[in-house]
Amino acid sequence: MILRRSFVLALITLACAVSHGVARANEEAESAWQLAEQRGKLHRDALRRVDRVLNAWLKKIDPETGLVPQRYDGPQFWTVANSAADIYSSLVLDAIFVNRPAMDGVLKRALTTERERAQRIGVLPDDIDLETFTFRQAEPSFSRIQFSASEWCRDGLLRVTEILGTDNPWFERMAELSDAIMTHADVESP
Repeated sequence: MILRRSFVLALITLACAVSHGVARANEEAESAWQLAEQRGKLHRDALRRVDRVLNAWLKKIDPETGLVPQRYDGPQFWTVANSAADIYSSLVLDAIFVNRPAMDGVLKRALTTERERAQRIGVLPDDIDLETFTFRQAEPSFSRIQFSASEWCRDGLLRVTEILGTDNPWFERMAELSDAIMTHADVESP
C-alpha cells in the first residue's frame, strides 16, 4: 500500500510538473509569436519610411546620369566625399531592400557617369557641378581628391559591398579606387 501511494504521488507530481512545463512552453510560444508580430509591424513601418525617403531622392536624381546632388535643395553639385560616399551609398542600400529596379537602373548608372565625367587624377574622381558638368574647383588638389576617394571607398562603397558581396560594380569601383589611392600615395605601402 505504501509503495502504491508513493508511486501515485510520484505520478501526480510528474503530471503536475509536465503540465506546468507545457503551460509555460505554450505561454512562451505565444509570447514569442506576439513579439515576432510586433517586430514585423515595426519592420514594415521602417521599410515604408525607407521607401518614402528613397522615392523623394529619386525625384532629385538626374535620370540620365544617376548622380545625386549633395543637397536636396539649393545649388546642384555632386561631391565625392558627401554625395557619393554618404547620400548615394545610403540610397543604394535602401534600394537593395525596397526598390531593386532603382538600384539596377538609375543608381547603377551613377557609377558609369562618375567614371566618365568625374575622373580627375587617374581614376580618382573630383567634385562636379551638375548643371554644367564642370569640376567645381578650377585646379585639382591631390590631397582633397585622395581624401574624398578614400571617403567614397570607406563610407560608401564598402557599406554596399558588405551587403552585396564582391560580384558587382560597386566592389569593382572600390577596388579600382583603392589601387589608385595606393599608387598615388606620398608614402609607399607594402
